[in-house]
Amino acid sequence: MKLNLSRGLAAAGILTASLTVVGSALAAAPSGGAYLAQSQALQAPSCRPTDLYVVKGRLEGAAGNRYLTVKITNVGDAPCTTGVVTRAAFRDWSGVLGSKGALSSGGAAISLDQGRTVRTTIHWTDPGPVPAAACDKATATLVTLRLPSLAHTWRLPLRAQVCTTPDYAPDSKPLH
Repeated sequence: MKLNLSRGLAAAGILTASLTVVGSALAAAPSGGAYLAQSQALQAPSCRPTDLYVVKGRLEGAAGNRYLTVKITNVGDAPCTTGVVTRAAFRDWSGVLGSKGALSSGGAAISLDQGRTVRTTIHWTDPGPVPAAACDKATATLVTLRLPSLAHTWRLPLRAQVCTTPDYAPDSKPLH
């Protein structure tokens, strides 16, 4: 009998200590902890194109490849959410050049607090090392970035030699 009573007291002591630790952790966490932050992100409304400022970043190149960073900043009045999938294409002043790039991978959404910036990278092959018949070289004056979740496309000025065949269509990374 005494053995069972001591086990019960030990269990009660462990339970009390556990509840104290959990209570302290919740009290120390901002705004009720991570769960609240996640639920707020899920409740953020969808971004509108006018909430987002889109600008070209750095253009880099290596071994016949070009990489253009594009930055997207939430300049709206509140947090908003957008899908991470992107799609790139090239244009000149007459219209689309060649094939549009495939949709990037990813199916998640990302929440952007006011002032938060996310990025994508648009990649293409420089026509220089590509055989002329496989490339169909053209001069792009614009690169377009589409966010299918918003059904909106931004046109950014760019002067670059690009291949216009499907094998060399531009590709883009998901927003991160």
